[in-house]
Amino acid sequence: MNKELKELIEYRLERSKETFQEAELLFNNKHFHAVMNRCYYSAFYAVSALLLILDKSSSKHSGIRALFNQYIINQDLIEEKWANYYNKLFDKRQTYDYVDFSKVDESLAETYLTQTREFVPFVKKKIETLLAKK
Repeated sequence: MNKELKELIEYRLERSKETFQEAELLFNNKHFHAVMNRCYYSAFYAVSALLLILDKSSSKHSGIRALFNQYIINQDLIEEKWANYYNKLFDKRQTYDYVDFSKVDESLAETYLTQTREFVPFVKKKIETLLAKK
C-alpha cells in the first residue's frame, strides 16, 4: 500500500473521530437532528476508510453504501449487526436531513450515538487488522 493511500485512510479515520465528537457536543446541547447527521458522517468516514483498503471508493454516499454492502457485508468482513446499523443509519440520515417535519427524539439520538461510539472503533480495528495483512 502506498504512502498516499495510508495517509488518506488516516485522514478519514481522524474525520470520523472529530465528527463523532461533534455528535456528542450536539447531543449534550439537545440538537438531536444534528446528532443523527454527525453520527452518520462519523460512520461514513470510517466505512470509506475501510473500503480504501479494498481499493474501493465512490464520490457518492449511495455509492459508498453499495460498496459497503457488496464488499464488506457480502464478504463477511463485519458482523451482521454492524451491517444493519450502517444501512439503517444511512436511511435515518436521509429522512432526518431531507424530509420535512421529521422528528428526532432524545432516545433515538442516544441510541445511534451509542452505536456509533462502538462502530467506529470496531471499523478502525478492522482496518488495522487488514493493514497488518498487506
